[in-house]
Amino acid sequence: MIGVPSEASRIVMRSLDPRIPLAHKIEPHEEASYSQLVIKKLLDEIATNGVYWSSGVINKERVAKLKKRKIIVYGGPVVTATEMRQLRDECKTDGVITEYPDLLSTI
Repeated sequence: MIGVPSEASRIVMRSLDPRIPLAHKIEPHEEASYSQLVIKKLLDEIATNGVYWSSGVINKERVAKLKKRKIIVYGGPVVTATEMRQLRDECKTDGVITEYPDLLSTI
């Protein structure tokens, strides 16, 4: 499940069933509200199984840090083959989110 990015929502979902894998989400329109300090804190402390972060928040170093903590990383939403290639090849995300699955055949 991907819940709203708050500890309160994760607590509620975990109380319903602690086996539910949870993910933290940052959408493109939210990027500006996440300072470098907030991102660093999330990288170090977030209690989640995965993240779905926008392409603008994801970079190679952040993905490596999350994966070191065994957190699955998805990037997106992807609208171009270049973005898909960058997330897959440079950043090494576990997956990408897109409304354009035909892009996969172009990379």
